[in-house]
Amino acid sequence: MRLALFASLLFAFACGGDDGLTVSGQVAIDADGTPTGFDFVERTKLVDLTYEEDSGTVMAGACVIDAGIDGPVNLTLQAPGAAPEGVGLYRFELVQSPVTGMWVTAQLGSDEYSNSTCSGRILYRDDDDRTVGVEVDCELSGPDGATAMVVSDLHFNGCTVEGLED
Repeated sequence: MRLALFASLLFAFACGGDDGLTVSGQVAIDADGTPTGFDFVERTKLVDLTYEEDSGTVMAGACVIDAGIDGPVNLTLQAPGAAPEGVGLYRFELVQSPVTGMWVTAQLGSDEYSNSTCSGRILYRDDDDRTVGVEVDCELSGPDGATAMVVSDLHFNGCTVEGLED
């Protein structure tokens, strides 16, 4: 009886651990004196970026790792619903490549900002565990000379790994 209980608990723990794509950490943006961002105090489940049903209440995202030592990491976070008025953060995208460096874009309201100067690094990356952590410190340029400063520390679990053999 104890063995059966132990086996069922072990099975439940092993199978229940896959939450799909999750994120923790934060993206803090100062857009010409107006703060905005995403704050994931606890690990948060993300739905696919193409998810439309009830999209007014769920956070969407993507984490794609190209396998191999020179493979880039592509991260995307998108707020639910339609883009907000003003400079509220709606979408945050990051591409980190050992070959080409880091590229960051953010959609604040209806305006797109991209990096003019950016420093950041991969904190950790494990293709087998499908995890990645990044740290970002960027100045973004927007329309009409607008600027935004981004500081971010994000941790993704359940990433898609392209080119990894099973």
